[in-house]
Amino acid sequence: MIRFFLSQKIQALKLTNVYDKFVITRADHFYLCAHNLSQMHGPYLWLPEGEDYHGYTDRHLVVSNQTVLKALDIYPRLFLKEQKRYGHLLSEGEDHLNPEQLLKTMWDDMGLQVKRFPRVMFTCAVEGDSRSTLGRTMRNKQVKEGV
Repeated sequence: MIRFFLSQKIQALKLTNVYDKFVITRADHFYLCAHNLSQMHGPYLWLPEGEDYHGYTDRHLVVSNQTVLKALDIYPRLFLKEQKRYGHLLSEGEDHLNPEQLLKTMWDDMGLQVKRFPRVMFTCAVEGDSRSTLGRTMRNKQVKEGV
């Protein structure tokens, strides 16, 4: 739902007239390398390599002002505009998709093109953070930086 609220705010504030590019990411990403946005241009959805889970990663997106609203228009399209077409993908059963598969299905159907860049970030959590999936799965495990 955050994509819907972000789309609404971008439209209300007319931010596509202010910014050329949007970076939509998680607050728990840690960057060890420079994130070179200058090479990410065109009407593409720029995604980091990996963490696709048989779809497109939903953790980070760099997108132009011309494409951002279309890229964010997943849930209204899914629930309101084309519920009959996509509704079965949300139900439990063999057609059920994870979030990454749902993004891939929707973006591909919308004709959005994806380009990749090397991952320059990783997800982090503090020890004992029960709200973080990473915090729950990595509890009492030490991991080298960047892994």
